[in-house]
Amino acid sequence: MAEAAICLGFAAFVVARAIRVSLTYDEAAAYIRYIAPNVLPEFDAGPLAIFNFEVATNHFLSTALTKLAVLVAGSSELALRLPALAGYAMHLWFSTRLLRRLTSPAIAVAGLLLLNLNPYLLDFFALSRGYGLSIGLMMGALYYFFSGRLTRTLFFASAAVLANFSMLNVYVAIILVVTFLKAGLPSTALRPGKAGTTEVSTRAPRRGAFIVLAVVAAIFASLVFSQDPGLSLSLYHPVKVTLEGPTADEQRSVRVWRVDLRGRSTRVTDPGPFRAVRIQMPAATADKVRSIDVVVGNRALSTRPNDTRAWITREIDGIRELESGPLISARRSRFRAFTPVMNWTGDARYAAGVANATTIALVALALFGIVVNLIGRLLARAGLGTSGQWSTISSSVLWVAALAGPPLYLLRRDAQLYFGGTRGLVPDTFYSLIENSFYGRVYSASQTHIAFAVIVASVAAFALFALITYRRMPARARPAMHMLALVAIVSASVVTQRWLFGTVYLVGRTALFYVPLYLLFVVFFCQSLSESGRIGRLLGGALLIAAVSLSAYHCARTFNLQYTLDWRDDAGTKPMMADLKHVVADERPAGARVVLGVEWMYAPAAVYYSHRQVPVDIDVAVAPYSRRVDFLYVAKRHAGAAMSIIQTYPIPNAVLARPK
Repeated sequence: MAEAAICLGFAAFVVARAIRVSLTYDEAAAYIRYIAPNVLPEFDAGPLAIFNFEVATNHFLSTALTKLAVLVAGSSELALRLPALAGYAMHLWFSTRLLRRLTSPAIAVAGLLLLNLNPYLLDFFALSRGYGLSIGLMMGALYYFFSGRLTRTLFFASAAVLANFSMLNVYVAIILVVTFLKAGLPSTALRPGKAGTTEVSTRAPRRGAFIVLAVVAAIFASLVFSQDPGLSLSLYHPVKVTLEGPTADEQRSVRVWRVDLRGRSTRVTDPGPFRAVRIQMPAATADKVRSIDVVVGNRALSTRPNDTRAWITREIDGIRELESGPLISARRSRFRAFTPVMNWTGDARYAAGVANATTIALVALALFGIVVNLIGRLLARAGLGTSGQWSTISSSVLWVAALAGPPLYLLRRDAQLYFGGTRGLVPDTFYSLIENSFYGRVYSASQTHIAFAVIVASVAAFALFALITYRRMPARARPAMHMLALVAIVSASVVTQRWLFGTVYLVGRTALFYVPLYLLFVVFFCQSLSESGRIGRLLGGALLIAAVSLSAYHCARTFNLQYTLDWRDDAGTKPMMADLKHVVADERPAGARVVLGVEWMYAPAAVYYSHRQVPVDIDVAVAPYSRRVDFLYVAKRHAGAAMSIIQTYPIPNAVLARPK
């Protein structure tokens, strides 16, 4: 009954946050890129957009489930966050069952509270990102691991990787713990009456399973590579622009830009896809232009600057900007992702490029499978697992490689795995998690150092306890030992990746899985203490009471329905758009169109809400503005005398204003 009440209470709070908290930058960016079609012209989120890994915003499993949720339930904040809420449901369900299996009723209740009293962790169960979903899946993997069910353990661990690629570290750790500490637990480690069975397949993998894997891998890789703008530079013609009329001196004031697929301006000489050509020059120089010659591959077009089929013209502060229209283009692609490209070399070359990249991926997967199978046989002969166990592990590893390999390759190639630190595991990973868990509250100037010292002391205390009681009760300490082994192997994996590949250390939300892993270690350690005698029972109980009490006090001061720690700047966007809707409705007729100028950090969420403010038509422009704006939403520190403030939003410290 107590557990049910705890679960219902926390679930109600998390659902309320999913409904009330404004959509954040990353959520809105993912919605625009992958979920809703044609929110912005540079992001056509068609059916295959979920296979686009141009940036690391795509948490694949979460993105796919969110797309499905939107099709069924609409595009409200709650609908977008349904996959994360499903992750929280799994977190509650599997953690409750796991604690019942391995701890006493009182410790199970305390452990359930601890796992839900971290405000930073709870943030991500109400956000449309893959972090919360991956934590719920990881909890399922841990439950089945301690139940001795290897196949289900690896299934949930694999799904967690697809929800958030940083979970690959946990996946590797689980396999290594299974290998070297054996899969499952003997019944002596379980509470009386709750013994589990160890499920390890002894059947050889069927040939049909490999065929299915190969087919799925080929389809998935081809879909991923088909969305890759950097697949090959041979897919894009070079573009050359020449202006006739202005003198040589006047030509020096002309700037010619390449507009890429995302609407960003780069040098026209840069290779790659052109969405358009953008020309900027003083209006006096523009008046002297007789013709603009554009060469796209072997196609040359000579047009006048006032030809509306060829050029879209804008003028701001004496600078005239011309952007090429549909007339200036090579033959367009029939593939949706590349239809906007004006310098496309042809669909046949593109199809051949996708086929070539897919073949290379399949060959790499086959070679990797041979290596994994060989390692499994060697370890089985060495007594580290059975051949059936290694068949199960090998199959899981190949599935993860097939589905995570191509996206990770593209993200690594394009240097998109940049979110993290370079100082070290402790200052970057551990300290960032501790600081974020304090959720902006300061109780002591040294609170981060003190908390880390407590963590180190708890590990040292367990090591001493395990050493002292090793001969008398090894099985009782095994759950905590396994959790500590997972934490140690994950940490070693992060450090090894840094040494071998130069990757960054996980920080904050990318290292979020450490929180439940460590808390489960603490709970299992306290259970071991309580079973060691009267003194241990008192000590374990005191530690849990202190931990729960401090966590409850801290959460009482931090729980809110207005903002998230990592995206506090977005807390005012939702109420701001509601206020703007009322202002426009009072001042202008129904259907009136207004332009809202915002700073970059508010842009994605503002775009999301602008598409939901019916009947008010709000067009969002991002600073620096290329057109006249009717209203402004900026940080309060940037509000100057040229603005008339309409409303202030204290949490992000931003203002809605009107330019004077």
